[in-house]
Amino acid sequence: MQAVGRHRVQQRTEKEPPDYWQMGMPSSGQIEQINRRAKVQNEERRAYQEKEAQLANGVYRYRTSEGHDR
Repeated sequence: MQAVGRHRVQQRTEKEPPDYWQMGMPSSGQIEQINRRAKVQNEERRAYQEKEAQLANGVYRYRTSEGHDR
């Protein structure tokens, strides 16, 4: 079943946003820090996706204007 299951994980599991599980209202300084960490996390994820799209058998693929894989 593991070899043919439809819901097998094909790519790495993404991290949760910074401080996702923190309770309460953050201060303005904490918000700035959270946003900086989130920006870095998004840039890392985008770089990973770009790298995978360049591979012939990568997890991510570029789409054409018609919506089909290249």
